[in-house]
Amino acid sequence: MSILRHLQEDERFSLDDLTDRLANQGRKIGLIIDLTDTDRYYDYRDVEDMDIEYCKIRVPGHQDVPEHSCRKFFRVVDSFLRDNRHNDKLIGIHCTHGINRSGYFIVRYLIEVFGLEPNDAISAFNRARGHQMEKYTDDLRRRIPGIATQVTSSDSDENDYYVKRDRPLPYTRPSVDPMSNDCSAKASEINL
Repeated sequence: MSILRHLQEDERFSLDDLTDRLANQGRKIGLIIDLTDTDRYYDYRDVEDMDIEYCKIRVPGHQDVPEHSCRKFFRVVDSFLRDNRHNDKLIGIHCTHGINRSGYFIVRYLIEVFGLEPNDAISAFNRARGHQMEKYTDDLRRRIPGIATQVTSSDSDENDYYVKRDRPLPYTRPSVDPMSNDCSAKASEINL
């Protein structure tokens, strides 16, 4: 990833680092939900090449979270948990900084699906993340425990985690060492 060349070695944390740390704990990630509104951080095929499912839910930062994005998130998480109820695979959820958008989706799920009180869900996320959510907390505090966003038939026309329009195709993969300053790229094709 060419974006890593701008970071010091001790500031880098890659998908390999994540999977290695989890493996050392006897855990495995089964799904990554990417909430960024960009494709610049990594190539989703690298995730899938590691036998990890991938879901892209484009959520622009610095604005209210669209309700349809929450419905999709709930469907994806519910489907993954149902399909993996006989194992302990984890779900990795990220946005750009891993705090506000990620926190919003996770906390809403804790409130609306698991029935936690809003303040308890926000506190649980903040403790687990180690950083306080800075946005969306007023909206989250108005949520009603156990009242999950209703999924309508038009919302569930896709049974898969993603649709083709979610895929940034064709994607350009770096053709050289991502740590070098040479950013030349080679276009690649994918047929879905």
